[in-house]
Amino acid sequence: MPTVDPKDGRSSIHGDAYSDINTISATKYFYDHGFLESYFRPIHNYVPEYEKIPGVIYGPSNVYTHYPALADNLDGAWAKLVHSTDDRILRVLPTLFSLAFFFFIYFFLNYWMQDKQAAFIGASVILLSNYFVGWGDTLYKHTYEEFLKWVFVHGFLYYWFKSQSKILLFGLIVFAAIIANASPEPIVFLSVFCYGVGLAFAKSWKRFLNPAVICIGIGFVAGWGLHIYLNKLYLGSWEKTWQDLWTAFIYRTADCADPSLCGSSFKKIYKIPYIFLNRMERFSLIPGYAFAVFFYLAVKSWKNKNPFEQKIAWIFLAASFAWYFGMTQHAFAHSFVGRQTGILVAWVCGTGILEYYKKWKSDFKNPRTTTLRKTLHIVFLIYIIVMAVTQQIKDIYWNSAISYWFS
Repeated sequence: MPTVDPKDGRSSIHGDAYSDINTISATKYFYDHGFLESYFRPIHNYVPEYEKIPGVIYGPSNVYTHYPALADNLDGAWAKLVHSTDDRILRVLPTLFSLAFFFFIYFFLNYWMQDKQAAFIGASVILLSNYFVGWGDTLYKHTYEEFLKWVFVHGFLYYWFKSQSKILLFGLIVFAAIIANASPEPIVFLSVFCYGVGLAFAKSWKRFLNPAVICIGIGFVAGWGLHIYLNKLYLGSWEKTWQDLWTAFIYRTADCADPSLCGSSFKKIYKIPYIFLNRMERFSLIPGYAFAVFFYLAVKSWKNKNPFEQKIAWIFLAASFAWYFGMTQHAFAHSFVGRQTGILVAWVCGTGILEYYKKWKSDFKNPRTTTLRKTLHIVFLIYIIVMAVTQQIKDIYWNSAISYWFS
């Protein structure tokens, strides 16, 4: 992948191209000034004195308090460890995380899914997609956040179905607090996931108020509380802190930064299913409407023979939708929110593809199959191939890799 462009950022981020620029800025600030001066808050638009060009006027730097800064802090610590702020060297750390993430995705699906062939196909689909490749070396939070989310899901499922260990539960509570300092997005996803597991698999009143789920919720609250407290230390008072938090919340939910647009995001909620499916093509080799077919086939096949995988699929679906209601404006504004479906796509696509392949073979072997039905099969596959080439392969394999090396 090419390194970050100082003007255009990283286009493969899809909707947040400047995130790497901002993270590099924060990393350089931490490298020069340490972490305590800004109370671990990232500083954007920071240009070190030794990089400034005489005669060039630079804009003021600014603190970013709306999102927690675990990724920025990790990158800053790595910069100090390797004594460099060269972004090519900085990207070694997220690349190592991605390498571990690569093997963990295969491990997770192989561990929890009965059909190992389906697990392998599902993992391969998501690992060859922009969801993984496009952010493989990004300094921003995407890779860190998604990796931590997958690890937490595995840990919670292991606790629920295998262990019930109090030590493991305590570890999940601490882990929840850590994840809360990576981003608010996994808080919403994992809260829905944990509650969904309780609702689907617990008995009696514990389906609705499960002690383990409540304890993990406390972990998320504590982690987010730490983020708010660090904001307070930087801003100087609770009044400024709550005002800053409230402004961010209103803007990211109701789109009220401009009074004339206040509530405009809520008015577009009916578009969520379309946006949810349409954005999949940016992050998965399987585009949204093909995924809908594979989801139907997978859930249908699991109905009698594997209710566990079916229930988990529905829970992942609900969790993937949650951010659109948790932070409506943010979800509409940034297409990268589509990565929330990564674990859902991996879970469903292996089984869905295998089930579809059975139907394909059956229809083309059966002499009674109508020409229309065969034509629909061909059109469906052409749709998948065209979308994969135009939205994935052209972008991440050609534009950002092969052609880059020959330019």
